Amino acid sequence: MSPVLKPLAEVALALLARREHAVKELQRKLTQKGYALAEVRPVLADMQARGYLNDARYAIARARYRVGSSKWGWGRVAQELAQVGITPDDVAAAKAELEDQGISLHHGATLLARRKLSGKPPADKEAAYKQRQKAMAALLRKGYSLAEAKAALDEAAAAE
Repeated sequence: MSPVLKPLAEVALALLARREHAVKELQRKLTQKGYALAEVRPVLADMQARGYLNDARYAIARARYRVGSSKWGWGRVAQELAQVGITPDDVAAAKAELEDQGISLHHGATLLARRKLSGKPPADKEAAYKQRQKAMAALLRKGYSLAEAKAALDEAAAAE
């Protein structure tokens, strides 16, 4: 006997009430809960038409969160957005919106660089070089470009 499922629209709205979702992401969640894809698509199309579900709005919200809380660079943010089906145009619009709102991608890189370079000063030039390389690798993993990472490390080193 298969489990009794709640009405599809009710479940979708409950998920959207918690946070913004990308269309592809919400579709995946609903099909994982046991709803047929043929049932899910029209409900999601209706939600898009009503403005409940919007990939551009999701991209801005998710990017703001990742840049602010996770201190991710734009490369990593854009990769995550692409993985959930956000179009390159919506990704670019989200970046422009964050910049318009004065949310600095450089600030997160500088904070991370300061944290990686803080603590006990290196004993010699070789140790300092290794510390800087580890900090550079951490920034690159977070999705910052090489130029952004270098600028953040230089700024953090100058502040020390």
